[in-house]
Amino acid sequence: MAMITPQQVEAMIKADVNLHIGEPIQVTDYMNGSLKKGAKRLTADLTNKLQQLSHQESEISSRNFAEMSNS
Repeated sequence: MAMITPQQVEAMIKADVNLHIGEPIQVTDYMNGSLKKGAKRLTADLTNKLQQLSHQESEISSRNFAEMSNS
């Protein structure tokens, strides 16, 4: 039996994956005016969007757990 190298395994299963979650944020919207203020607004908006996604994930997980419990 021939040995398969890690490189051969990688070549067999290598794939590109694109994952789109939520609405895209246009960084250029934060570049007019003060750089510091724009960075703070961007950070605040990113934090808000990530918290929303986290909350949605929690709801989905809870719903899936409830469905599995009822099965």
